[in-house]
Amino acid sequence: MLQPVKQRWIVLLSINLSVAQVSPTLGAAMSELFCFNNKLIITWQNAHQRGETWLSYSTDEGDKWSEPVVVCKFANLLSAVFDKKGDIHCIYSDFGNEKHAVGYKKMNSQFQVLKESYILPQFTHPDFKEYLGAYQRLLIEDKNLYAFYIDYANNNTLKFAKWKF
Repeated sequence: MLQPVKQRWIVLLSINLSVAQVSPTLGAAMSELFCFNNKLIITWQNAHQRGETWLSYSTDEGDKWSEPVVVCKFANLLSAVFDKKGDIHCIYSDFGNEKHAVGYKKMNSQFQVLKESYILPQFTHPDFKEYLGAYQRLLIEDKNLYAFYIDYANNNTLKFAKWKF
């Protein structure tokens, strides 16, 4: 027998807070929001072009936001998370040098790059002019960093990776 559902209400605390102007080089921007211990990260880029990928964060539940920073100038599909120390980890589709790679950056809260590498090495995609990258996602739990991405150079294989830091 079905039980009646208890209604719950969500109270909207803030609305229409401005985070940043989208770059003039971007058209319609796609964004992702991540939350950890009352800290928020928002990322955005044009989902249908290679171009700038942007990031901003808040340490006070969204009342104030950092100045936005460009994570990569010729990329898309940025995903970012905080670790327990407050450092920011990012993965993105990097299209520099007319090649594709899944890039990784670790930055501190002043956006200084602490580590930069490729999860998936650069390769030349046969359809580079049309290819816009594959969706990827980055998650963090305790001292583990988890990522999934699609490896187009390896028969479109869905890959999963994890690291301890």
